[in-house]
Amino acid sequence: MQDEELAHGLRSVAGPITGAGGGVVAGVNLAVPARDWSTQRIVRELKPVVLAACDEISRLSAF
Repeated sequence: MQDEELAHGLRSVAGPITGAGGGVVAGVNLAVPARDWSTQRIVRELKPVVLAACDEISRLSAF
């Protein structure tokens, strides 16, 4: 998770896409406006969704 480190007013959460060997081959990032999303809310509501999507993409991909 990043808290306005890349751009003022923007927070984001990211997760890894792993290949068949377990190494990271890509990533997924979801950015939201800081005025609407606290860091606690991002961790509570968005992080699980992003990580679940990463797991599903990793499972389906043939890297």
